[in-house]
Amino acid sequence: MKKALIISLLIASLLCAGCIGGSEEDNAKDVVRSYYNAYNNHDAETIVILFSDDMVESSGGAEKLKSGLEQVFISAEETNLSLKIIRFINVRILDDTAYVNLDVELKDDEREQMSNLTFKLEKNDKGTWKIDKITEE
Repeated sequence: MKKALIISLLIASLLCAGCIGGSEEDNAKDVVRSYYNAYNNHDAETIVILFSDDMVESSGGAEKLKSGLEQVFISAEETNLSLKIIRFINVRILDDTAYVNLDVELKDDEREQMSNLTFKLEKNDKGTWKIDKITEE
Protein backbone atom coordinates (compact mmCIF):
# COMPACT_ATOMS: atom_id res chain seq x y z
CA MET A 1 0.00 0.00 0.00
CA LYS A 2 2.78 2.41 0.95
CA LYS A 3 4.64 1.54 -2.26
CA ALA A 4 1.52 2.27 -4.37
CA LEU A 5 1.14 5.65 -2.65
CA ILE A 6 4.76 6.58 -3.36
CA ILE A 7 4.40 5.55 -7.02
CA SER A 8 1.17 7.58 -7.31
CA LEU A 9 2.85 10.65 -5.82
CA LEU A 10 5.83 10.24 -8.13
CA ILE A 11 3.58 10.00 -11.21
CA ALA A 12 1.57 13.04 -10.07
CA SER A 13 4.73 15.11 -9.57
CA LEU A 14 6.04 14.12 -13.01
CA LEU A 15 2.75 15.13 -14.60
CA CYS A 16 2.82 18.49 -12.81
CA ALA A 17 6.41 19.08 -13.92
CA GLY A 18 5.29 18.47 -17.50
CA CYS A 19 2.53 21.05 -17.09
CA ILE A 20 4.97 23.66 -15.85
CA GLY A 21 7.34 23.00 -18.77
CA GLY A 22 4.48 23.31 -21.25
CA SER A 23 3.49 26.63 -19.72
CA GLU A 24 7.03 27.98 -20.08
CA GLU A 25 7.09 26.80 -23.70
CA ASP A 26 3.75 28.49 -24.36
CA ASN A 27 5.00 31.73 -22.79
CA ALA A 28 8.12 31.66 -24.98
CA LYS A 29 6.00 31.04 -28.09
CA ASP A 30 3.69 33.90 -27.10
CA VAL A 31 6.65 36.31 -27.06
CA VAL A 32 7.58 35.25 -30.61
CA ARG A 33 3.94 35.61 -31.73
CA SER A 34 3.83 39.08 -30.18
CA TYR A 35 6.99 40.03 -32.09
CA TYR A 36 5.43 39.06 -35.44
CA ASN A 37 2.15 40.80 -34.60
CA ALA A 38 4.06 43.96 -33.70
CA TYR A 39 6.19 43.71 -36.84
CA ASN A 40 3.18 43.33 -39.13
CA ASN A 41 1.41 46.20 -37.32
CA HIS A 42 4.54 48.38 -37.60
CA ASP A 43 4.65 48.75 -33.81
CA ALA A 44 8.27 49.64 -32.98
CA GLU A 45 7.41 50.42 -29.35
CA THR A 46 6.19 46.88 -28.67
CA ILE A 47 9.18 45.31 -30.41
CA VAL A 48 11.56 47.31 -28.22
CA ILE A 49 9.65 46.15 -25.13
CA LEU A 50 9.95 42.52 -26.29
CA PHE A 51 13.74 42.78 -26.70
CA SER A 52 16.17 42.11 -23.86
CA ASP A 53 18.08 45.02 -22.35
CA ASP A 54 21.29 43.64 -23.90
CA MET A 55 19.72 43.55 -27.35
CA VAL A 56 18.39 47.09 -27.01
CA GLU A 57 21.76 48.37 -25.78
CA SER A 58 23.70 46.58 -28.54
CA SER A 59 21.37 48.28 -31.06
CA GLY A 60 22.32 51.73 -29.76
CA GLY A 61 19.51 52.20 -27.24
CA ALA A 62 15.73 52.25 -27.37
CA GLU A 63 15.33 55.47 -29.35
CA LYS A 64 17.84 54.50 -32.02
CA LEU A 65 16.27 51.04 -32.29
CA LYS A 66 12.76 52.51 -32.65
CA SER A 67 13.99 54.92 -35.31
CA GLY A 68 15.65 52.09 -37.24
CA LEU A 69 12.52 49.96 -37.02
CA GLU A 70 10.39 52.83 -38.29
CA GLN A 71 12.65 53.05 -41.36
CA VAL A 72 12.28 49.30 -41.89
CA PHE A 73 8.50 49.67 -41.63
CA ILE A 74 8.48 52.39 -44.30
CA SER A 75 10.24 50.00 -46.69
CA ALA A 76 7.96 47.15 -45.65
CA GLU A 77 4.89 49.25 -46.38
CA GLU A 78 6.17 50.21 -49.83
CA THR A 79 6.58 46.54 -50.80
CA ASN A 80 3.56 45.16 -48.86
CA LEU A 81 5.88 43.01 -46.76
CA SER A 82 4.26 40.67 -44.27
CA LEU A 83 5.71 37.97 -42.05
CA LYS A 84 3.74 34.92 -41.00
CA ILE A 85 4.59 32.12 -38.61
CA ILE A 86 4.04 28.85 -40.47
CA ARG A 87 4.85 26.48 -37.63
CA PHE A 88 6.80 26.14 -34.43
CA ILE A 89 9.30 23.33 -34.83
CA ASN A 90 10.92 23.11 -31.43
CA VAL A 91 11.06 24.94 -28.11
CA ARG A 92 13.89 24.16 -25.70
CA ILE A 93 14.02 25.60 -22.20
CA LEU A 94 17.36 25.59 -20.37
CA ASP A 95 16.99 27.34 -17.01
CA ASP A 96 16.42 31.03 -17.86
CA THR A 97 17.07 30.62 -21.60
CA ALA A 98 14.61 29.47 -24.25
CA TYR A 99 15.31 28.59 -27.88
CA VAL A 100 12.28 28.81 -30.15
CA ASN A 101 12.79 27.38 -33.64
CA LEU A 102 10.14 28.09 -36.27
CA ASP A 103 9.41 28.42 -39.96
CA VAL A 104 8.36 31.87 -41.15
CA GLU A 105 6.91 32.99 -44.47
CA LEU A 106 8.13 36.32 -45.85
CA LYS A 107 5.86 37.71 -48.52
CA ASP A 108 5.96 40.97 -50.47
CA ASP A 109 5.22 42.28 -53.97
CA GLU A 110 8.21 40.52 -55.51
CA ARG A 111 8.80 37.37 -53.50
CA GLU A 112 7.46 34.69 -51.27
CA GLN A 113 10.00 32.73 -49.30
CA MET A 114 10.31 30.52 -46.25
CA SER A 115 12.94 30.97 -43.58
CA ASN A 116 13.85 28.85 -40.60
CA LEU A 117 14.63 31.06 -37.60
CA THR A 118 15.67 30.55 -34.01
CA PHE A 119 14.78 33.07 -31.34
CA LYS A 120 16.92 33.02 -28.22
CA LEU A 121 14.95 34.34 -25.26
CA GLU A 122 16.25 35.19 -21.80
CA LYS A 123 14.23 35.69 -18.64
CA ASN A 124 14.70 39.11 -17.10
CA ASP A 125 14.82 39.69 -13.34
CA LYS A 126 11.00 39.83 -13.29
CA GLY A 127 10.75 36.36 -14.85
CA THR A 128 9.54 37.67 -18.23
CA TRP A 129 10.86 36.18 -21.47
CA LYS A 130 12.71 38.74 -23.61
CA ILE A 131 14.13 38.29 -27.13
CA ASP A 132 17.92 38.25 -26.92
CA LYS A 133 18.88 37.10 -30.40
CA ILE A 134 17.29 36.09 -33.72
CA THR A 135 19.24 33.87 -36.11
CA GLU A 136 18.47 32.30 -39.45
CA GLU A 137 19.24 28.61 -39.68
